[in-house]
Parts: sequence; structure tokens; C-alpha cells
Amino acid sequence: MRFFKVPFLFFLIFLSFPSNSSSQIKDERLKEEIKIEAETLEYERATGTFKAKGEVVVFSGQRIFKADDVRYNENTKEIFAEGNVFLQDGEDTIICARLYFEMEKRTGHIENGRIFIRKGNYHISGDSIEKRGENVYCVKKGFLTTCSPEKPDWKFTAKNADIVVGGYAKLKGAKFHILDVPFFYLPWGIFPVKTERETGLLFPEIRISSRDGFIFSPSLFWAIERDKDATFYLHYIEERGIRPGIEFRYATREDKKGEWFTSILDDMKYKHTRYELTGEHEENLRSTTLFKAKIRHVSDIDYLKDFGDKPEERSESLLKSSAYVEQKFGRSYLTGEVSYFRNLREKDNEYTFKHLPFLSFFLDPVPIFKERFLFGLNSDFINFYREKGVRYSRFNVEPSISFFRSFSGFNLKIQGTYYGKLYFMEKDSEYKKRSEEIETLKFEGSLNTYLQKNYYPLRILQGEVQSLIKPEVRWIYIPKRSFRDVPYIDPSDRIFETNVLTYSFAHYLNVRGDNPYEVSTLELEQSFSPYKNLEPSTLYEGYGRRFSDIKARFRFYGIKNLGFTNESVINMYGDALKKMINELSYKIFEGADFYVSHTYTKDLSHELYFDMKGKYKDFYGKYGIRYSFFNHEWVDTLYEIAYSPLCWSLNLRLTQTKRPKDTSIKINFDLKGITDKGR
Repeated sequence: MRFFKVPFLFFLIFLSFPSNSSSQIKDERLKEEIKIEAETLEYERATGTFKAKGEVVVFSGQRIFKADDVRYNENTKEIFAEGNVFLQDGEDTIICARLYFEMEKRTGHIENGRIFIRKGNYHISGDSIEKRGENVYCVKKGFLTTCSPEKPDWKFTAKNADIVVGGYAKLKGAKFHILDVPFFYLPWGIFPVKTERETGLLFPEIRISSRDGFIFSPSLFWAIERDKDATFYLHYIEERGIRPGIEFRYATREDKKGEWFTSILDDMKYKHTRYELTGEHEENLRSTTLFKAKIRHVSDIDYLKDFGDKPEERSESLLKSSAYVEQKFGRSYLTGEVSYFRNLREKDNEYTFKHLPFLSFFLDPVPIFKERFLFGLNSDFINFYREKGVRYSRFNVEPSISFFRSFSGFNLKIQGTYYGKLYFMEKDSEYKKRSEEIETLKFEGSLNTYLQKNYYPLRILQGEVQSLIKPEVRWIYIPKRSFRDVPYIDPSDRIFETNVLTYSFAHYLNVRGDNPYEVSTLELEQSFSPYKNLEPSTLYEGYGRRFSDIKARFRFYGIKNLGFTNESVINMYGDALKKMINELSYKIFEGADFYVSHTYTKDLSHELYFDMKGKYKDFYGKYGIRYSFFNHEWVDTLYEIAYSPLCWSLNLRLTQTKRPKDTSIKINFDLKGITDKGR
């Protein structure tokens, strides 16, 4: 707090001025102009004392000092002010009955005063406040709060308190009050009084679980440096044991940042030591070299079911940990990566493939043959390692040449791609090595056009509307190849004979002008094989018949605050709807909105999720629920309410889950500026 710097500037103005009710003085030591207003100004030469009386007001830069009576001794550099003393230094203020100050030592005394520090919203009040140094105060019979001081929701009172603003407050004979009612007594206590992000204890989280019993989670925030911090957790879980954890965050440069978390538990219920390590790091090693790492690792297949915070985490089936370096060379990219996969459906992870390593080289299409054609290249090498079972290495190269031509409003693209795959196999038990290769070609062509019309429709759409229609036809041909002795590692190892025609239709409706936005998008696509039934492929949905499934996507944002999307896969041969995702969001008013999603995959899942949240003044509420149509039951339910006035917050959360079965109540309580992480 800089409030005492204002008197330093004010006191020196009395060194020389005439006796009148208003004076402006330029003191070279202050390097700024001082303006004084008072009913009377006097100077006693014998004692070197200046006296200002009657509605004294001093202006010094952004500082304002007011009092009924001010006396300043130019010899001792002491100041005394009384009667409605008010001092404003920027956003910080002090109000008191009397003030005494020594300018050179920068110490002083305040009687019946109140100090307000804007940054942190701290209010310090006391019968006697002694200033012992910069931002150091000794308070007798006073209180501290971050609430409004007239009727604070909470406050700490103390017989004696040593307070360092930006540091800590040490209290003796302290009481914690809620709505002016003593809540508990502290013979001695210490807590942070932070205006910046500082080290300190956070208020513990309390949770009661039907599955794990009582859970108590205190934590400590450590502000290591300006660009680094950490949080230490100590979760006491009644039915499982003590689970310590550490979270570390850093951002040493704009292009160098990361966040890591780890915890460990000797689980009494699981009868095993359990742990997790998650985190990510991103850094530009050079202007053209990027390094990224993302780790997600747990000790066992049930860990996320027991400790996952979100339903998506509790339903995870495969975790990937990877690190890669990407080097850019003009229009090409060289990437080296190592990836570790953890299969959460199998206890024995030794049969799961790991990419040790994965190397790739990609070349953006570049003009060749006098810029009439484009040449592109996609290639990679993966070593599929695992502790048990056959190990593989696969080298893949895909060069392509393409040709573009536009005529009479149509756009034509013709492309030829060579696929070459080379496999090396090694069986860990017999160490027999062998290799296989496969080669094929892919020819494709596409023809599309754009039909555009601009018009001014209904008033509901403000501005000019652009209607854009894009019909397109694509043809793909891949000759027949044998896959005998070629291993199947993933779907890319099977490039089946293909001779298909794909037709698509898209309609885009957009508002143009000063505030352009998308109104709606409709996209339809289907493939057809004229000579034989479709083979499995990633090029289309569905196979086994001449016609593929129809893929449809629709988005609508034409009504203010409303958004709707639909993605569907429709079968023409009796299966009807195979996949569907619907999402609807609506902003009811500022601070209140809801979200609904409906997902369906034939024979696999059928769920509805509803989420609604809103904020009114200091209250916040949220309700979320997930329903399974397959099991005819509610899977996850969430009720949350929070109250967050200026100086404290209380959060209550009730969750009910079936994966695993558990009902829990969680309570969070924070005193702003005391138990939060700071700013």
C-alpha cells in the first residue's frame, strides 16, 4: 500500500509560501506542482511550523489530502493532522481522527483509523494503528476483512495484529466473525494478506461420498516465481487412505508453457498402490521447431473409474502419452514422435501396441511442370512395439500428382496417388524376421460448381444474405490387390478394390456486412458402386451393398442466442438410422443458458445429456443430467449452487453417478484475499 507516500509529498510544500488561503508551490525535490486550499495558512518562524486550518485540501498529482487541521514542522520533518482526516493515494484511502507521521523514517501513528487497499479489497481498522515501515502495520483493537467494513459478512478481530500488506497477518487474541457473530477463537493465528499471487493455504474442500466415506482435502498454493506456481494437495479418503498430489504450472515464455499433475495412494479398498501422472508441455525450440509432450498415465484399469472427475474420464478405454518434435522446412514438415498407449479394457497391457518411434514427412503440394500440376508427398514410419505378441514395423509412402482446372464456372480436379507399404515382422518368442510389401494406385477426380445469390430477406436476418449452393461429384478408383500375408494392424492396412462415385450437396447461408455470421449449413453425401458391392473403406460410411449410407450434417444459428447442430448416418437397406448426434444450445439471458445433446449409435449407445446454468446477482446455479435409453436409467446427475459476494464464496455440489455407483456432496468455501490463490 502506498497511502503514506502522499503525506511525504504533502509535507514538503510548507518550506516556503506566503500566508494566504490558497497557494501553488513548485518544489524541485518533489518534481510536481502542489496546490493547497485552506481557510487560513500560518507560519511560526521560531519553531519552523506551518499551520493550515479549516477544510484543508492538498492536491499532489493523483493524491488528495483533506483534514480540518494540519501542522508541519520543517525542522523535524514531522506532520500532525486531525479532524476528519482523509487521504487518497490512487485507489487506496485512509480515514482517521488523528494522524502523526515522520517523513524521513516513513513511520507514524493513526488513531481511530481505517485503511482501504483497493488491490485485494482489504479493509484494516483499529483504535490505534502504528506504521512501522513500508506496508507494515501494528493494529490494536482492530479488525481485517475484504468485505464492506460497515457490515462485513466476515472479519477477523484481534487485540493485537501485525500486518504486512502483500505478506502475512499475525494475530493474537483473534476471533473470526460471521455477520458480526463470533464463530471461533484463535489464541494465535497467521494468514496471507496478498495483493499479488502469493504462497498460502487454500481453504480445504470437504466431500461426503456413499462409496468412499468422508473426504477432506486441504491444499497449499506455492507462488514459486512470477511465471511458475504449484499446488500441493493432501486428500484424506476415509475408505481408501491418504492421497497426496502435486500440480505444477509454468509459462516462462509465451511459447514455452506446461502443466503437470501427479498423485499416489496406498488404497486400502483396492489393496494396491495406485498413482497417476498427467500433464503437457509445449515449446518452440526454434522459430521452425516445435516440441510438444502430453502424458496421461494411470497405474491400473480402474483408476479413472474411481477418481475421474467427469463422466468422459470414467468411460475412457484407451490412454495415450506422447512426445513429438516437428521441424518445418518451407512447405514441408518432418515429425518424430514416441507414443505409449494404455488399454483400460485389459489388465495385461503387454499386448497393446506402442509407437516407438513414429516418424513422418509431409510435403504441401508444390507446383511442377510450369505450374500446371501439383506434387505432394505423405510418408511415415511406425515401429509397433509390444512386450508380448508379434511386433511390426511399417513404412508407408504416398506421393501424389494433381491437376486443377476451372472453366465455365466449374472446378475440375484430377489426382493420382501411389500407395507403397513395406512391413517388417518379428515374433518375440521365436525371433523370426520376415517382410511383406504391398503397392497400389489410387485415381480420383472431382467436379463441382458454386451457385450464389445475394438478397435481403426477412427482418429477423439483419443485413445482406448470401445463399451458396455447392453440388459436387467425385470418382475414386483403386485396382484390386491381394492382402495375403500382409498384417492387419489398423484399417489403413487394407486398401480394398474401389470403384465408386460419390455425390454431395451443400448449402451455406451467411449474413454479410459489418457483423457477418453463419445462419445455416446443410451437407449431404452418399457413395455408389456401379459394378459390385462396396468394400470396407474410410472413404464412406457403410459397405456390403451398392449404395453407401447417407451422411448428413446440419447447423443452424439464424436465431439470436440459439444454436443447433445435427450429424446423422442413414442406411438405405432397412437399418434406417445408424448414428446421430444432436446438440442444442440457447442463451436465455445474460448469465443463463442451457445445452442439450442427444447421441445415438445403433446397438452401442443411446444417451441424452442436459445441462443448464445461470447467474443472478451473487448466486450461481447449475443442473446437469445424463440419461441412458439403453439401460432406462439416469447415469449421472449434478446439482450445484454457489454464492459469491464480493468478499467470500460458498459452493455446494451434489453428484450421483452409476459409473461407478456413488452419491457425493462437496463443499467449497473461500475468503477472498485470504484463502484463494491471489491474483
